Amino acid sequence: MALLSQSGTDASVPLARQLITAKLNALSGTAVNPAASAIGHAEGLLEGFAGKLPYKTNPYSTLGQAMGKDSYNLTNYNESRMTSGCPCVN
Repeated sequence: MALLSQSGTDASVPLARQLITAKLNALSGTAVNPAASAIGHAEGLLEGFAGKLPYKTNPYSTLGQAMGKDSYNLTNYNESRMTSGCPCVN
């Protein structure tokens, strides 16, 4: 089953939103360990782009699917559903 972006048309926007929220949560004292790999991976995916969002990333492409998975994992972290033992989607 494909993980679709929340917008359905661009995988970069929901990923950027969840990444920003995760970083703010980490700054406010929420334990970052459960999401550290998803945060790092999301940063790496978005570093390949310059300029303003949206980056027009097709959610069905390989890159879009990777962004969707990271967005899913970060949403779980941001909504306190991710713990250090959580089997996250990779």
